[in-house]
Amino acid sequence: FSLAVQVDAVICTGDFTALGTEREMRSARAAAGPLMAAPLGCVVVPGNHDLYVADTLRDHRFERHFGDLLGSDMPEYAVGGPWPAVRMWGDDCAVVTVNSAVPNPGPLRSSGRIDDAQIGSLRRLLGDARMRGRTVFVATHYGPLRRDGKPDHPHHGLENVEALMQACMSQEALII
Repeated sequence: FSLAVQVDAVICTGDFTALGTEREMRSARAAAGPLMAAPLGCVVVPGNHDLYVADTLRDHRFERHFGDLLGSDMPEYAVGGPWPAVRMWGDDCAVVTVNSAVPNPGPLRSSGRIDDAQIGSLRRLLGDARMRGRTVFVATHYGPLRRDGKPDHPHHGLENVEALMQACMSQEALII
């Protein structure tokens, strides 16, 4: 049995790895390789497990292994490393990635936060004339709400979910 599927674009919102070790990053990049060749491209943002240990940040492991996928069509808005990053897909779609993954201080905490500079830049770029008339998807690791429409647990969800939602509602962007 074989299955052939045409994938035009890929958005991956993280947790490529369990701990973000060098070996895991290499394996994740190799495994995800076929998805990276989608005709419209592939955008990625790290998950909390991709930045789980301090040396992962220090060594810039995520950026080294996935850096070629972190480009932006509007780099002037990047304030947190490459984020927010924008990819224009065709004439009527845009994907904006914001990084909400941060290392957590202990095993009982798994929350994320989009820093204030990224939120401010997100607001400005969503108002940019080049975004008008496009369906805009904003992608980050932590979803704004659970499936039942309620906020996630404070130790697991996006800590500043209200700021993200307000920024996106002003331009009717869809959060994924």
